[in-house]
Amino acid sequence: MKKLYAILLTAAVASPLALACCSTEISKQVSTINVAAEANHAVGNVAHPEVKKSSATLKAVHAIETEFTKAQNAELQAPMSSDKFNSIVKQGVSSQALGLALKAYEWADKKGELTNKRYLTIVDFSLPSTSKRMNVIDLQSGKIVFNELVTQGKGSGSGKMATNFSNVNNSHASVLGAIVTENTYYGKHGYSLRLNGLEENLNSNVKGRAIVVHSANYATATFARTNGRLGTSWGCFALSPDVSKEVIEKIKGGSLIFSYAPQIMNDANYA
Repeated sequence: MKKLYAILLTAAVASPLALACCSTEISKQVSTINVAAEANHAVGNVAHPEVKKSSATLKAVHAIETEFTKAQNAELQAPMSSDKFNSIVKQGVSSQALGLALKAYEWADKKGELTNKRYLTIVDFSLPSTSKRMNVIDLQSGKIVFNELVTQGKGSGSGKMATNFSNVNNSHASVLGAIVTENTYYGKHGYSLRLNGLEENLNSNVKGRAIVVHSANYATATFARTNGRLGTSWGCFALSPDVSKEVIEKIKGGSLIFSYAPQIMNDANYA
């Protein structure tokens, strides 16, 4: 019993996630107490070496189980642990972009917008178009499953860098913020993925502007080497035809795309 209290106290002081990380040991200790209590009852409440069947003991067990359940729920609600976060940063994702994207993920999830919760896509427009600035992250494993080139809108700048973002119709600019994926279709650019912007005044015209994920020959490494930059879309997230379909298959059906640039750090919804 003393061992269990020590485990619980240490974890609780650290954080709810730390408490959840102790789940195996806590479960083992609680199980021992419960088995011992049952044994006492079976033999007419004869004292058991591990526990005395008393109201104080049972209350303690109940309190521990309650805290353990809370910790498990907290772990499920958090997209990832600090270890996963640091691992993803080491794989090449900006800590600023990732931190804000996770806040956006939790915000969108609480609104009930996410049904494909396994994948989080970050497009980092602080990087040039010649960099692989789209990362699709598997939140279960903490691994980047796609690291790809992606275009910016023509209205965001015709050079390497995206310098302007707009939610306005006919701006042909990229948008920032939290965007949810929807269904797929075959259109002008082949297999494509519809999107819906979740933030009023920031990206709420995504659907009306027909900003989607699609393939384009101007989104390839060959185009970038030849021209010193990628081509531009009218705001769509255009990918190389070599990977576009695979990426779409992973992220379709209610996952979050987070479009990042430093100027979004003070977003009122989740920053």
